[in-house]
Amino acid sequence: MKQHVKRGFMRLTKRTGKRPKAVGAFEVCLNRDLNGTKTWAGQVHLIVAGATRDELHAALGVGTRYYLPPYAKPLVIQEVSNTARQQAYALKRYAEQRIAYLGKNGRQARRHLPLDSSDQRIFDRWLCGLSLGERVILVGCKRLNGQLVSLLP
Repeated sequence: MKQHVKRGFMRLTKRTGKRPKAVGAFEVCLNRDLNGTKTWAGQVHLIVAGATRDELHAALGVGTRYYLPPYAKPLVIQEVSNTARQQAYALKRYAEQRIAYLGKNGRQARRHLPLDSSDQRIFDRWLCGLSLGERVILVGCKRLNGQLVSLLP
């Protein structure tokens, strides 16, 4: 995922001359389907500066070569009003489970709950096996003495 983001930003820089910066992390959750199937699902939360919404869609979107159902949202971009809160959320280190159920309207929905103890141990083993560099995504910036600093062009 880090490579996908880095390549997308490199294409964006080549096309527009802009050098966006991003800070974020890879997050996992445990999906439990109606039939009892358990699947670990990953997603990336990034805080990005230096690019517009359309530029980010063009740089990070999956394109037309993959079939997606009409309800799929592989890329969601939202404006941030509280940067510190969003950064804390993007870098959080806990997982949850999303349990499928049928709502009153007959459509599937998901209830967000904490992991049970056995799944929490699986998650903890995975997380502790990662180095700090593998946990955090930094593009266009780096950590220097506990501070984020911009990389010069």
